[in-house]
Amino acid sequence: MSPQRPVVDSRGHLVRWALLAAVAGVTALAFPTLDGSPARAILLDLLVLAPVWLLLAFYRRETYSDLRDLTSFAAILTGTIILSAVLHHFVPERPELTPVPLAAMLVTMLWNGRLAVSVAMVLGVLIGTQPIYSDHRALVFGLVGGTAGALGIRVLRRRRSMYLAVALTVGGYALGAIAFGVLNDWPIRAVWTSLAYGSLVAVGSAAVALLVLPLLEQTVRVTTDLTLLELADPSRPLLRRLATEAPGTWAHSVAMANLCESACESIGANGLLARVGCYYHDIGKLASPGHFVENQRTANPHDALTPVESARIITAHVAAGEALAREYGLPSVVRDFIREHHGTTRVEYFLDRARKGGEDPDPKLFTYPGPSPHRTETAIAMLADSAEAAVRVLDDPTPESVRAAIDTLVARKIATGQLDDAPLTLRDLDTVKGEFTRILGGMRHHRIDYPASVGGITGETRAVKP
Repeated sequence: MSPQRPVVDSRGHLVRWALLAAVAGVTALAFPTLDGSPARAILLDLLVLAPVWLLLAFYRRETYSDLRDLTSFAAILTGTIILSAVLHHFVPERPELTPVPLAAMLVTMLWNGRLAVSVAMVLGVLIGTQPIYSDHRALVFGLVGGTAGALGIRVLRRRRSMYLAVALTVGGYALGAIAFGVLNDWPIRAVWTSLAYGSLVAVGSAAVALLVLPLLEQTVRVTTDLTLLELADPSRPLLRRLATEAPGTWAHSVAMANLCESACESIGANGLLARVGCYYHDIGKLASPGHFVENQRTANPHDALTPVESARIITAHVAAGEALAREYGLPSVVRDFIREHHGTTRVEYFLDRARKGGEDPDPKLFTYPGPSPHRTETAIAMLADSAEAAVRVLDDPTPESVRAAIDTLVARKIATGQLDDAPLTLRDLDTVKGEFTRILGGMRHHRIDYPASVGGITGETRAVKP
């Protein structure tokens, strides 16, 4: 149940390291050496930058293998280096203006905080050790400010979260200013001036990061938490359609989202992505809401269809959902939930119905197009989809019966190979099953009858005329 890592051939490695050499070359041009030896400068800059590329190659292979992704990453490094050189040209006496926090914030929002801390350290050393700086202030302020910016923006789900990033970055610059003030006997005014410039960088970095983030998301094809929060708004046109045209499907999607988000967070996966993906996973049912049992209020239209025709309508909601998702501009990570939540499973109900009718049907006609889940969140969504629907049929949903049903469903998915490409361990699955049992047991609890004499509703209540 572990996915294959992306493979990069020797030619691909050469292209990627040539990209790194280009970043080193830009650094040498932006910060010329005092002795006019660009070759030596490029070599030294390349050695300083190399740890980031090695980190990507070994621990962020999905970024390293995607040349477009890696180029965008290199562009952030290059832009920071050029901006640092420009600021030094106009304000040479203020190394506090080195914009390493901007790069750290962007990398955190687009990729993750661990990578951003590494970037902050490498950029701090790369820029701070350039010959044009007469002391170590650029090095220290770059390291401290960049690391603080990365740590302060680890989770960006509200606009006010940026205040924490700004505050931590200002705090880092404050520590640096105080340290240099003590070591160099600065007057108090000089310390405050240094802190003021550092605060300007902190606020400016946060503002610019939010300004350019939407453009970078489209370029890098990364969906940030801010975009996911926008997609989770029930007033968005597609979700509004789902709630009004297929209310049963929407209710199922909301219940499944609660289940999937909690399970993902219990194993360290992206709960917000899981919730949003579950909201949209069944939008293809908008093409024919009445053919799905949760939306049926009158006769079942499948009674007039052959099992093959019914299976074709049921499985078609995946392709229909993919088409709707593209029409409404949903990002790829959300479309993955539409494609993968059924994997390559079969519509067993209609396949069994065909066999009981004396037919010998081709199982491919009853199989979803897939693919099977390739990420943790979509794999858990597949399990949550089946679990939420299956527990509804239990007459007595005790914790034991709920757990037994979930164990059976998960074992079935494993046996049919639906989780072969998903990055889930057996320990993860056990934790997920426990979370499913806890939540579904609570959702399907019994309520007491309230006395009919006081207008309460009991199990024997019948419809009456006003």
